[in-house]
Amino acid sequence: MSLINDSAVKDARALSLINYAKGGGAETPTKNVHDIGIAGSSKPKHWEYGVVLDGCNFTNVDRLSFNGSNSLEGTAILIKGIMNQVDNYINQLRVTEANNGILVEGNTEGVYINQITMIAVRNGIYWNTNSFEPFLSVSNSHINSVVNGILAKNLLQAIITGNLFYQHNRIKDKKSEWSAIKIDGKRSTYFDLTVISNNVIHGFDKSSTKLIGINLQKRQNSIITNNIIFRTHVGILGKETRNISVNNNSFAEVDQNIIRPNQ
Repeated sequence: MSLINDSAVKDARALSLINYAKGGGAETPTKNVHDIGIAGSSKPKHWEYGVVLDGCNFTNVDRLSFNGSNSLEGTAILIKGIMNQVDNYINQLRVTEANNGILVEGNTEGVYINQITMIAVRNGIYWNTNSFEPFLSVSNSHINSVVNGILAKNLLQAIITGNLFYQHNRIKDKKSEWSAIKIDGKRSTYFDLTVISNNVIHGFDKSSTKLIGINLQKRQNSIITNNIIFRTHVGILGKETRNISVNNNSFAEVDQNIIRPNQ
């Protein structure tokens, strides 16, 4: 099925699933969304959101494609809600030319992402919940981003493993920094508990943008291991971090392999 937007309506949504039944919570049935193509018919006529999961638990989104616009507009999947919605799964998502591939807001926990491809997105995955929430899993995926491959705020536990991150250097952004993985805890907690492993990170244009492979701020109790980082200014940056294990990472054409000013 294809959903084509032929208007320039603000906040246009191709598909919304809303679940605020009394009691909400884990007893709600599984939802399945699959085999859908979402695109705009021309540059100003794009979907602001492809699929919106609002208050949903146990949703499977499979084989979805989303095309924003060449000015990087729209978000393929928005997950949000005022309740503690849990355990949503996204597989084989394909996103091109979007502001965000996946945006996580509200009181959300448990987002599992596997085998996705994102090309020319400003932020691949943007976790921006209302307060500290677990858990993000990203694996076996390729994210080609202008600003951040993964940007996470208020994220507790995370496992990010076996992915390929590229800097997209053909579209310029006003931001002066690119990070393949950026996790900013706002304040560190004892429950950060993050594993970043077996990823390949590939920067391109070091002339106009500061490139950082893995960027952790205000984190603790985490492991960074067996990653390959190529052509960045900084390989691994840790600010206000503690109890971070960094080992067996490979660096090539990286100006400074590891910077941990507060350790």
